[in-house]
Amino acid sequence: MVTIYDIAKKANVSAMTVSRVINNTGRISEKTRAKVKRVMDELGYVPNQMARSLVLQQTHLLFLLITDITNPFYTTLARGAEDAAQKHGFRLLFGNSDEKLAKERDYIDTILKTRADGVLVAPAGDASLPHLEALRKHGVPFVLLDREVPG
Repeated sequence: MVTIYDIAKKANVSAMTVSRVINNTGRISEKTRAKVKRVMDELGYVPNQMARSLVLQQTHLLFLLITDITNPFYTTLARGAEDAAQKHGFRLLFGNSDEKLAKERDYIDTILKTRADGVLVAPAGDASLPHLEALRKHGVPFVLLDREVPG
């Protein structure tokens, strides 16, 4: 995997300059910017989104957790959520709990591990409160869809 250090070496610039080109920050001449971009293309550089997310504290990932993918309501909702997320520079990950609390809990764990920036969740049932509390405890914003959960 090509790193910013590989690009910096080949372009004869610092890693900080490469970072500034990638993030479009700082003052860099157009000549240097073009040279770095050319080297990035030559080497086939793909930015490490995980590293970027750690620095920025934002993944640009949203998670849609529904209860039944076969329900046309949820397929329509998923389509609209994806379109809206993409319009605002986010990607939408998807999970289907099948109305099962254990499966919902597994998805909540995945959401926390991937550090999704937010969750759209149709809870599996009234017993979903601990899962929602886990999101709240970790500062993950969420919106309930279609159902209410006492508490």
